[in-house]
Amino acid sequence: MNTNPVIIIPGIGQSCLYAEDKNGNRIRRAWPVEMDEKTLMNELKGSLMKMMLFRVDGGFSDKIAKLVDDFTQPLAVNPDGSKKNIIKPVVYEKSFAEYTAAEKKTVCDMLPVDVIAKTVGAEKIFFFAYDFFGDIADTASELDRFVASVKAETGADKVDFIVYSTGGAVFKAYLKDFSVKCDCEKIINVAALLDGASLAADIFENKYHLEDPAGLLSSLGGTAASVSSMAGMLPADVISNVLNKSVTVLRRNILDCCTSLWALVPDSRFDAVFASLNPASALASKVKAQHDYSVGFRAQAKTLAENGMKFFQICGYGKKLPPVVESYDICSDGIADTDSASFGGEFPQTTWYFREQDHLSAFDNDVIVSLIGKILSGEIATNTDSADYPEKNGSRNTKKLRKTLIPKAKIALAEASGDKKAELQACIDEYEKILAETVIVNDENVRNLENRIKASI
Repeated sequence: MNTNPVIIIPGIGQSCLYAEDKNGNRIRRAWPVEMDEKTLMNELKGSLMKMMLFRVDGGFSDKIAKLVDDFTQPLAVNPDGSKKNIIKPVVYEKSFAEYTAAEKKTVCDMLPVDVIAKTVGAEKIFFFAYDFFGDIADTASELDRFVASVKAETGADKVDFIVYSTGGAVFKAYLKDFSVKCDCEKIINVAALLDGASLAADIFENKYHLEDPAGLLSSLGGTAASVSSMAGMLPADVISNVLNKSVTVLRRNILDCCTSLWALVPDSRFDAVFASLNPASALASKVKAQHDYSVGFRAQAKTLAENGMKFFQICGYGKKLPPVVESYDICSDGIADTDSASFGGEFPQTTWYFREQDHLSAFDNDVIVSLIGKILSGEIATNTDSADYPEKNGSRNTKKLRKTLIPKAKIALAEASGDKKAELQACIDEYEKILAETVIVNDENVRNLENRIKASI
């Protein structure tokens, strides 16, 4: 049974950030972006009506760009890589067991911490909130302090990490600066950017294309895909203008000078991307310092593993990047290159691959979450320990069932009778059957069950 406390290092966008004044008073939320729909529509309605009526831009794209500028100002970065504002994350200096109901909801809306807690105990789960848009070295120091506080609170000698997505960049910096303390034992990397992402390098090298905005939105899936059908009804140049002007604002405010985003450039492409900077600039100096955390990282990890540190990798493969970037055909999970997330294959016995697994919904795959629990508890140490968790598996997304549809079905079951009651119970039973089947062929049974429940509640 696992005895170490577990620290979750989330990805970009999974910590709540606030802009503060010099006295520590909150000014506004910086991330997730605060968006008042009523105010938004009031800002857009004039140019929107003009565009729809006359089928011309009519200033609509400029309005959108202005809103993007307003929304991103709290996170804006100076040309030298420093932050324009004081940004602080909402931190949780306690275990998940001590969270308020509101805190649990906030965290669990991002990652299924509650499910993971069932395996190791809520009192052993800790969530490290941080400002990813800040300096990676500072964040690594914050993580070191957080580890020390967790050890002090729990009396543990070591901690385990669950590292997700861009949390991989933070993890690398932490190991480089603080691994000498030997504070961590197990590291479970879930779609972690251990060697950045080709997507980031393409953006910095201007190797992206916005010529087919409707097609781009469609390829992204989810909300973007639904927006693409609306985009088809608008003048082609309008959507193109919106995308281009919005990207220009994002690059000016955040992307081009945010050193933590530069830390996501893969090692093999760094020199070519770095060549675009003035080597004598303050930004170049800071970017180089970020890159130093990647130099020799794999060799360091191998040495640490030989000395007892345990590395586990869970990653996707076979899902292409959106065609907006030149490296779209790299085998990946839609964002992270498989080679990056798998640690370059350095630890073959402790790496699991999930076919067509989408990066943003990695934790919505119940098998991945279940596997994490098995690794933490010590039930699984290699990818050959259990036929139920093979080295190569499929993917599925059961979040909608777990968080919405099954709870609604259980409520409806209590008031139902006859055939409806029988069908609802059958749906709940089918859900439990799906969860028990950890070798995934496809997600057709999940989608069928979603439709059955929707038709019954």
